[in-house]
Amino acid sequence: MPYCPNCGKQIGETVNFCRSCGYDLQVEGTQAERKETEVSKKVPPERVEQVKPAGWEVSFGLLVLGLICGIMTLIGISLPWGILNVGGYESISISGWNASKLADYVGSSYPFPYVVLAGSIIMIVFALIAVFAVLNNGSKGGQRIYTQIAALGGIIAIIASICAMNGIKSSHVEGVDFDIGNGVIISTIFSVVGLIGFAIADHMIWNSARKQRAITREHKDVVF
Repeated sequence: MPYCPNCGKQIGETVNFCRSCGYDLQVEGTQAERKETEVSKKVPPERVEQVKPAGWEVSFGLLVLGLICGIMTLIGISLPWGILNVGGYESISISGWNASKLADYVGSSYPFPYVVLAGSIIMIVFALIAVFAVLNNGSKGGQRIYTQIAALGGIIAIIASICAMNGIKSSHVEGVDFDIGNGVIISTIFSVVGLIGFAIADHMIWNSARKQRAITREHKDVVF
């Protein structure tokens, strides 16, 4: 049973005036309908269900950047990681793929290129998944887990690259100068850039999803 908005007394569902205070219930109904119509125009259903959230293009671009950085990190492994200057006459370049030869000069096991490889593969795979997810659905929040895993791959690659450079610089072999090659530097730089791109993309996806939830709640308030 409805109540009069003016005096609070119970009223019939089909009456136009309150019998207790004489309040015009038709005016109240017209105002409520007009308010619902205005809010419905402000937040159309198709915006909630179909339109991608604003800013999804930037998130998409950052994820593509992270994907490219993951590929460049992987390419860096095939470039020289260590350069040996033997007696000042001969220069030998050793790529990250030849970790066993690098270990001969570092004096210990040298798994860092393979750890960087694992990190770069994580970056590439999950960045690719996130790119397709954003392309299909916009930045609605579900892509954050992929972006965060890709960022974790970047962190792994960065730590391994830094450890690799430290191992090369601290090596001591009589008659041999061991310098850091461009490959490990390239892997480090691009893994750092990729991590930054993933971090910004994750924040933008979170912010976009938050706005989307606000729009959805507002639309539900109008409907119900």
